[in-house]
Amino acid sequence: MIKTRIFLSVMILFLFACSAEKSLIKKAREQNTIEGYEQYLAGYEHGKYAKEAIQKIRDIQFSQMRDSAFFSFIHIVKTDNVVQSGAIRIDPSNEVLMGTPVGIELHHLAPNQEFTLHACRRQWKGFIYAFAAFQSDSNGKICLDKACPIRGTYKEADPLGIFWSMSWPSQKDPELPFVPEESNENTVFFCVESDNRIIAKEKLELIDKGSHIDTENINNDTLTAIFHYPHNRTKLPLVILLSGSEGGYRNISKMAKIIASNGYAVLALAYFGLDPLPEHLEKIPLEYFYGAIDWMKKESNIDSTNIVIAGGSRGGELALLLASQRKDIKGVIAVEPSCVLWQGLPHNPLNIFFPKPAWTLNGKPLPFLKHKCHLSTYAKFGSNATQIELMVFYKDVIENRSKIEPAWIKVERINGPILLIAGKDGRLWPSYSMCQMMESRLDSLNYRFPVECLYYENAGHYVTITPDLSPTIGYKNEQIMVGGTDSGNACAQIDSWNRMLDFLNKYFPADRS
Repeated sequence: MIKTRIFLSVMILFLFACSAEKSLIKKAREQNTIEGYEQYLAGYEHGKYAKEAIQKIRDIQFSQMRDSAFFSFIHIVKTDNVVQSGAIRIDPSNEVLMGTPVGIELHHLAPNQEFTLHACRRQWKGFIYAFAAFQSDSNGKICLDKACPIRGTYKEADPLGIFWSMSWPSQKDPELPFVPEESNENTVFFCVESDNRIIAKEKLELIDKGSHIDTENINNDTLTAIFHYPHNRTKLPLVILLSGSEGGYRNISKMAKIIASNGYAVLALAYFGLDPLPEHLEKIPLEYFYGAIDWMKKESNIDSTNIVIAGGSRGGELALLLASQRKDIKGVIAVEPSCVLWQGLPHNPLNIFFPKPAWTLNGKPLPFLKHKCHLSTYAKFGSNATQIELMVFYKDVIENRSKIEPAWIKVERINGPILLIAGKDGRLWPSYSMCQMMESRLDSLNYRFPVECLYYENAGHYVTITPDLSPTIGYKNEQIMVGGTDSGNACAQIDSWNRMLDFLNKYFPADRS
């Protein structure tokens, strides 16, 4: 009896402590101030929400620093128009095709003095902003790839830091000295400040399509796609580009234009999420893709012996699958792919327990693996939770090697070179491990074509996206955790993009004359 009372007393105290901790973190979240989170940490230094509180304090401090610099910059731009020409040098030029590595240097400055580089660009109807303060060298020069900021929105020497660290000012709709709607989202504005005075201005235009590229929207009984290609050219290698779980072709159309500008015919092919296609990634017939390939092979400007298929995430899974089925596909680029076929994406609660296949052939489902049923993770989608890690759906399943063989993609049947790209810190699904499994399989079966693998230490699921130098700093605030560091993701994105173009040029060279 006494033991029971002691146990009940301990449980009551434990529940009370948990309730008090939850109450304090809830109050801190509502206030969203440094003081509120510090108050939580004072009572629960090693508590359940300590990591969150520490990160929130850092985020608020960062926002305060950025906002202070931003509004100071706005004030200076409004009141000062003194400009020194030639101080900001952008290499290779002030107008470049997206994906081209860009270098920035500051010249003709006073030696050994502090200067601040401000950068902003339009995003939707507002501006995102970054800054970095440096000390010039004895020759009055600052090279962004070598100089560490004294302070700024990034900390280490990084040629891409001024781009990936851009974010929204906390105060909405500040009174700007320019009209956001009149600016192109692909234009980055730079100003150099010294002693509260703007001494130089410059801008960088990021081009997503060369003037020699034609575009066609295709929506017929055979395919739903956007086709980009260099005009007045024949015998063009064809790249078929597939989206991932987002569906449609919106997220890949810009990529397609950039690849086309490098000399290729590129088909951004939708397979769900647009009329008249299926609404969700479930029971997608492979015959749809077969028809699209056959239709494209009849185009007069296509070299039907040089067809490459490329995709990311679920699109990477699909690209490998299609290439293993069709001998006329001569190469594959798979970014953050899977080595096995997974279930379709659930779009209602019942599908958690009764999953449907993602892919079918001849009206029959292809063998697939089911996600691990992790209800606590599913429940987070009904809350305001961020950084939900989806790895729990896949990791335990894929590690059970004896049960996955029926769902294996027969990559050894692919009739050409393969490029695999993955971030080692990907948190959406275990793509890095799955790429290694494919490597081992191909090696053990003496695969006769080249296999190239790009693995990035500090990159996550967004290891290759449209190379428009967009910020990566916001990934940590998204609903789904993708992994990687801010700088690691940015570096991997530009490097993997150019290595991907190198792969195409090496095995499927395009005539760029």
